[in-house]
Amino acid sequence: MTKHDDLAFQLIGVVPLRYVDCFDADGVPVFTLDNAPLWDFTLTTLCQKEGLSGVIVAYDDDRFLPYLDKWTGKCFLLKRPEELSAKNVTVLNVLEYVAKALPDEAISATHLALFEQTHPLRPDGYLTEISRISSANPESIVVPCKTNKYTFWRKSHPEEALERLSGSGETPDVIMLQEMLGLGAVFPVHLLDGNVSFTDDVTIIPIQEDWAAFDVSDMLKNPKVLEFLSKYFVKTV
Repeated sequence: MTKHDDLAFQLIGVVPLRYVDCFDADGVPVFTLDNAPLWDFTLTTLCQKEGLSGVIVAYDDDRFLPYLDKWTGKCFLLKRPEELSAKNVTVLNVLEYVAKALPDEAISATHLALFEQTHPLRPDGYLTEISRISSANPESIVVPCKTNKYTFWRKSHPEEALERLSGSGETPDVIMLQEMLGLGAVFPVHLLDGNVSFTDDVTIIPIQEDWAAFDVSDMLKNPKVLEFLSKYFVKTV
């Protein structure tokens, strides 16, 4: 990972890990594949450095360290404050903390990409693609979105009636997209100032592959899903 003041485009991946989400009451990782914690598979992909200048693991508890020790030298381990593990804290809050911590850690980065452990599958070439798009549009937030043809019902306020949102399955001209920030959304560091706005310059990356867009944490208790996922993961650590 670069540790100097180079203002050229540098994209660093950030993997936020929260103990309460990752371990059960006995201190055992909640989600595992092939006897490895789920985050190992995301880190394996990211540490190949395809399109990335480096990787930061933003963890919140020292009980992660025995599991993260093998990543020393491959990732930068950054312990975040306890208050960033509260229920009302979002992954964007964690990214904002990482952005502020970069100078103190002597890490140079122009952009941060969010990678959540529950989205370990990404289309081939995805990291290179988000790096290319971000370097060409340095002021833009890059948001991966799953294309969706289905019709949805939405309620914006408890007192309002449900609104039917027709998808492309009914109306071909309609574009319906599901935001998937954890797949690798990219944010310019200078925009991570506590007031991220998606009304500014945003570039959408449409994700066509259904398998790349599901949240693994919702499916890992199904043996058939585990068998399916294991065919895609290659452990290199």
